[in-house]
Amino acid sequence: MRKKTLVLLAVVSLVVVLIVFLLFTLSKDNVASIFDTPGEQLYISYDINEETTDKVLGPEGGVVGVLELPSNAITGNTNISVSTINSIEGMPEGWTLLNGYQFGPDGLIFAQAASVHFDVSDITNVYAFKIEENRMTRIPLFLGDAGYSASISGFSGTAIVQIIGEVPSVAVPTDIAEKAKELIDKVARTPDYEDENLKNILHVWFETAIKKHLTQAVKNEDTLKSAMKEYVEWVAIANFTGVLNDLSDEMKKAETLINQAILNATNKAAEACKKDDGLHQVSLVLYWQAFAQSLDLGSSSISSDDLFDKIKSCMNFTLTLESEITISAEEARQTSIAHGEIKLELGRDLKLNGEGTIEFEDTKYSEVYAISCTGSNGPYSFKISDLPINLDVGESESTDINIDIDFSELSKVDVNYACTTTLSGDSMDFTITTGYVNWLDALSFTHQDDLSEASGSFILKTVAWKAGEGDIVAEKIYDQNISIGPGASEELTTLRLIRN
Repeated sequence: MRKKTLVLLAVVSLVVVLIVFLLFTLSKDNVASIFDTPGEQLYISYDINEETTDKVLGPEGGVVGVLELPSNAITGNTNISVSTINSIEGMPEGWTLLNGYQFGPDGLIFAQAASVHFDVSDITNVYAFKIEENRMTRIPLFLGDAGYSASISGFSGTAIVQIIGEVPSVAVPTDIAEKAKELIDKVARTPDYEDENLKNILHVWFETAIKKHLTQAVKNEDTLKSAMKEYVEWVAIANFTGVLNDLSDEMKKAETLINQAILNATNKAAEACKKDDGLHQVSLVLYWQAFAQSLDLGSSSISSDDLFDKIKSCMNFTLTLESEITISAEEARQTSIAHGEIKLELGRDLKLNGEGTIEFEDTKYSEVYAISCTGSNGPYSFKISDLPINLDVGESESTDINIDIDFSELSKVDVNYACTTTLSGDSMDFTITTGYVNWLDALSFTHQDDLSEASGSFILKTVAWKAGEGDIVAEKIYDQNISIGPGASEELTTLRLIRN
């Protein structure tokens, strides 16, 4: 018997001693019978600290406060938030809140389980709970290199708390997954526990719940998300307890079902993406494709050229730019106009790339010198590369889309302006040349705090993920009059991402 990475805790309750003694000799049938035992439910309410720690994480993973996200846990850049729980009402007498956290965004699930780290050196009478829809259910605590932690597979209204108190048997859950996690935590806290007991619990959990839910997901893609969340958590717990390699048969069954379910879900979404609900269906396709890649399943649902072509036909966008900026200062005025569009297509890396042209027009007027000038320049070509499309399956109506357009070349071109002056009394025509496009100068002047001179980093807000052909997916509108030093700027700039 090898030493475990899980904590071993001396049991202080006679009832728990009897339960653990039975678990040492549990067969798979006996485990299943314990799963049938009805349990109580513990409902509570809790108060959240208004201060939130947040950070944008991507597929490479990272740390936000107490939360550690491994690589390939999420499919795209996501703003992860961690809030502290101040207090909990409705807990049994004798329980004390040690630490508590709530995570966001709600509804996010992981391809690889995340870890919540707790600053505690001894977990005698210390337990971890998950709060979901105001119901507390017990989850295992693990001991690793970074100390004690709990595993979570997503943020479905989830809060994680540590409780100091007597053995919290009052919170025995009512479903298989929650019962399994409580049993695993009880066994793992027993000195010299047997691997076989953990394997039997995980096996029964898989056969009676996970396999059933994945089988349902093959036929009904609406259930795939919750089934995947449960499976990811099962894998994480089996891995932490050191018995994952002994559950290879279960994993093979799961991967077969997941491949079938993802292929079914992506095919249905690819067909539906041609309808009015197109963008929502496209994001479903992308979500499950990227999720399968994160799980490294090697599924044909990922590599199918036919499937990708179906998606691509629904994933064409146009980014449009319409801008007029007037700068006024000391009896002089300059109006700069920009308009154009960039066509964007989905690449096999599930990012949008494209190229298009933008044209510019300028008028200048100086009352002091009685000069007026006009000029047009362009069209100039611009590229957008590796623009990630949001993979939140259409649940959010306020997602940011960050679009960067490199305008650096506009500061290196010669622009000719046809001018007329009546300063001497007679009209005189002449030409002036500048070494830059005036619209870029006006943009930089107006956005001194949020745009660099060389590029425009625009944040577009989603209008409707459920966008049909010709619909606006996201937009950003600057409609402002501002004073800058001795001058003023009047701007109306609109950027829109439109589904073709």
